[in-house]
Amino acid sequence: MADKPKKRVAYLGPKATLTHAAAIAEFGKNAEYLAYNSIDEIFENVEKGNADSGIVPEENSDKGIVNHTFDRFAESSLGIKGEISIPAIYSLLSNSSLNEIRKIYSDAPAFAQCRKWISKNLPKAELIETSSTTKGAESATVYHSSAAIASRLAAEEFKLKIVAENIADLANNYLRFLVIGKGNGNKATGKDKTSLMFSVKNEPGALFNVLKPLHDNKVNMTKIELGSAKMRTGEYAFFVDVQGFKDDAAIKKVIAKMQPSCGFIRILGSYPEKAEG
Repeated sequence: MADKPKKRVAYLGPKATLTHAAAIAEFGKNAEYLAYNSIDEIFENVEKGNADSGIVPEENSDKGIVNHTFDRFAESSLGIKGEISIPAIYSLLSNSSLNEIRKIYSDAPAFAQCRKWISKNLPKAELIETSSTTKGAESATVYHSSAAIASRLAAEEFKLKIVAENIADLANNYLRFLVIGKGNGNKATGKDKTSLMFSVKNEPGALFNVLKPLHDNKVNMTKIELGSAKMRTGEYAFFVDVQGFKDDAAIKKVIAKMQPSCGFIRILGSYPEKAEG
């Protein structure tokens, strides 16, 4: 019997970043992981069939929503097949002991999120910015008395020791990702989320009229975001998450009631709702 082909998963590279760690958490170590340099490239390669699924950033509990991900749905036929939530755990990696470290390599976001820890524990260390946490980990293997702020996965990849773990200043910082792909064959689980994208007509009370059916039918809205890019119609798209599955009678009724007040409306996908972590 022929081996089942590996699932090809596109993610925002390089390897050994927290994004790569999120992809492995969802698909396991046996998938084929394809690193790309931008959200656009992930969408394009899943659309072309070069990858079966893509992992794109949705939200950082510290920095907020990733607008470009949502704007990309406005021009793509891809949908949302799932979501991933992982804690943003940064570690200090080195083959030197803490008191020997003179330089720290990492990217700007990692330095920003670990500022207090660095100030307290390595106040005299030189901070050298790299293009990614992965590049920082690679640099820490080359230069003497150096360290990197990166993921546990990077420690495994570059054979570095974890000198200190979970050093981010914000204890409950989570990264959320969306799994994108063609079609949506998910089945209802009883605890699901449905993501919608819609635009509103340019008239007074339009957004209120669109959202009122949610209240009237007791459907809980867990998120609403305004896209940052204009649609071809000149309108802005809104992105909404509601609790429930797309085939639920209440969800179908709500969408039918929303439709007359929308320039357009599209179901991006229904998938199991996951709690943080």
